[in-house]
Amino acid sequence: PRLLADPLRDMEPELAFGLLARAEFPFAPDAQDWQDLVGFAFAHRGYETSLGPIKTLTLKALSQGIPAMHLANLLVMKVLQHRSWGSCARRFGLAGRAGVEAELRSLLRELILHYADDGLKHQALKLEKFPPATYRDAGS
Repeated sequence: PRLLADPLRDMEPELAFGLLARAEFPFAPDAQDWQDLVGFAFAHRGYETSLGPIKTLTLKALSQGIPAMHLANLLVMKVLQHRSWGSCARRFGLAGRAGVEAELRSLLRELILHYADDGLKHQALKLEKFPPATYRDAGS
């Protein structure tokens, strides 16, 4: 997987997904990793500050063939190959970085809800229902 970010950056994502789907990756996120994942997917935390756990979750999901091919390709291109926001947006017909981030957030929400325990799922869904921006705006 590390080679996808440099020498194999231009590999077709379908091929990378096919190779990753045949491997096993350990997945043992700690409490901070889960908070980073939930923060990105449900509370608009920055992509770059959550990238480590996002990569770990991506590898686990791809190795189990969980996301559909179209969505797996986006994960491969952005998370593993570190392709530019613009190239990902063009490939998937999205509106720049904002569109790609929105698609990644949606995808990661599904993966978090698939892998998380009930307590974390409850916390994540609560954030989705009452995002932090709602609290800041209420005091204005």
